[in-house]
Amino acid sequence: MVTSYYAAKRSWHPGELAIQRRLGYDEAMAGIWAAVDPFMPEQHQIFHATRLHFLPLAVLDDRGRPWTGIACGPDGQRGFVHVRNESSVRIDALTWPGDPLHEFQLDPGALVAGLGIEVSTRRRNKFAGHIMSSLRRDGGLLLDLNVDQALGNCPKYINVRNIAPPARTSAPTVEVLRRASPLSPAAIDLVHAADTFFLATTFASSDGTSHLGQNHRGGLPGFVRVLHGSTVVVPDFSGNRFMQSLGNIEASSLAGLAVPDFVTGDVLYLTGSARTLVGETAQKIMPRQSVVTLIDVQEWTLVRDALPVRQVPGTAVERSPYSPPVKYLAEDIVQKGEVSLSGVKLLLSSIDLHSEHDATFTFHVESSGKEKVDVRPGQAAIVDLSSLFGRNAYRHMAQTGAEKTLNDDGIRTWTISRFEPSSATDTSALLSLTIREKVDGSMTPKLLGLARRLASVRPELLTDTRPLDIRLDLVGVVGSFVLPEIVGKDGILSTGRPSRRLLWLAGGIGITPFLAMLRAIVSGSGNTDQPWDILLVVADKDVNIPLTLVSSVMATLPTSTLSSESALLRLRVYALSSQSPVTSTPALPPSVEIHQREGRLRETFFTDEGLRGDMSARSVFLCGGPGFERTAMNALAAVGIGAGDVRREGFNY
Repeated sequence: MVTSYYAAKRSWHPGELAIQRRLGYDEAMAGIWAAVDPFMPEQHQIFHATRLHFLPLAVLDDRGRPWTGIACGPDGQRGFVHVRNESSVRIDALTWPGDPLHEFQLDPGALVAGLGIEVSTRRRNKFAGHIMSSLRRDGGLLLDLNVDQALGNCPKYINVRNIAPPARTSAPTVEVLRRASPLSPAAIDLVHAADTFFLATTFASSDGTSHLGQNHRGGLPGFVRVLHGSTVVVPDFSGNRFMQSLGNIEASSLAGLAVPDFVTGDVLYLTGSARTLVGETAQKIMPRQSVVTLIDVQEWTLVRDALPVRQVPGTAVERSPYSPPVKYLAEDIVQKGEVSLSGVKLLLSSIDLHSEHDATFTFHVESSGKEKVDVRPGQAAIVDLSSLFGRNAYRHMAQTGAEKTLNDDGIRTWTISRFEPSSATDTSALLSLTIREKVDGSMTPKLLGLARRLASVRPELLTDTRPLDIRLDLVGVVGSFVLPEIVGKDGILSTGRPSRRLLWLAGGIGITPFLAMLRAIVSGSGNTDQPWDILLVVADKDVNIPLTLVSSVMATLPTSTLSSESALLRLRVYALSSQSPVTSTPALPPSVEIHQREGRLRETFFTDEGLRGDMSARSVFLCGGPGFERTAMNALAAVGIGAGDVRREGFNY
């Protein structure tokens, strides 16, 4: 008879202790093993019997490898789990070809683990035990289980969905594809699109305390990555620090996943060898992620149109507020144009406070000499602010609105609004970041708070902040939203092809990449006889700020270059202000036109302004928040510019 390890040994098992020590959790977690009950509490009994549409179950194949199967009621409704008492559970489930519950021999005495999860409410409770009996009948499976472990789990990282049995006019056609590694393109696409998967792990002992684990992992779509087509990379987020799943992996070096698509009903099942990397070894695989688990796929099955419950059509997914931004593999980052840096410091040299909530922070770039910092106009800087603001202490949960702080590593990505490389007279490069305070952010309020405080008590330091000796780490430069890199005579940026006719659309702080592009054009425009024709549409609550920033860039160009009809740069700015009118028009050269408009960007904008005929042969760049982007794309479509002709940059790095 299997006995709960925790009840028998009154300790974490060796694998859990090992990973807790590796992560520095062992002292904090000493004695917490007692939270694992040797029976199913009454609240869990009611929950499993009444709230579940499906139940992920961990089982072993004939080679001792863990897999996750998914049990559902015959009609996809609740009520297929029957709890007889605190240690006895009966499951009357539908199974389908390809699912481990359908394929494996589930003999009495075999280990099993389950995760009761209600995705509509973010409730979950897990249990483990062994099979008492199993009976297959009419395409279904009747399982009687003995439960000797139970644990309630927090709601973190569960994405809320409204699920129900799909409306069908005929029985589903289950298509099964079985293969050894590597994963197929379709399987990889499913993993990369997933925001939820279920993790099966195993702990083997010779003294009757072996057990399985069944758990949940969630995040934003794409949080799980596939390396070289055959290794699944799972980042570890801040949790309860029990480390039961990773502890099982530490002990067994095995893991299995089930990755469901709640829209199509497809499910990817896989199993393989597993290991957890910590610190620098983890970051070599997934930069800026300190703990990752790698699962080398040995066998996988992709089943189509099988899941008897689906996301209700027309409903949206409510993302967990705890989920951190997606982090990509090192090999993905190279493809995205990111350059990782080491040993490069940013010395804060000045702050230009444009408003209470907008400021430009300028830094001297200090490099050890081994790292050369190159920036293309429109790229962004990846900055580590932890040396200035510190790191957050561990908390299991957070107050509403502060959930993302649990996984906050202090690293932020901001578009570079100005970059001046080092020269013979100035051995350090200059880099500026124009930043807008995000009300619910954790870093921008601190940065803007610093600027406001200096303006109040030491305003002279704003023009030269170097005495404060504030140094940040520049850990990378990233972005493909850039001005085309064409070199003209004397090595100065210019273009021949692609077009010198540009259309820039900026929503709010989305003006920042265009400031860098405009500065590059201005600094190189005198080295060619081919003029630039730029149409800039900028919309903001207070459009005075972006207009002032554009004016400051244009002020760096000699007036003679722009003063005649043969000007090498023609810039037309349409300034749309939804709240504050333009208070004063900046002093600009004659070839720069300012057109002031009240209100937001409209889908009929280009037609209303008589610009339809001026759209041809323009390279289109768009940067703004989701709402601005949607409207801008519709406005472009109205004048015949399709999505494939627009370069876009958002704010979600």
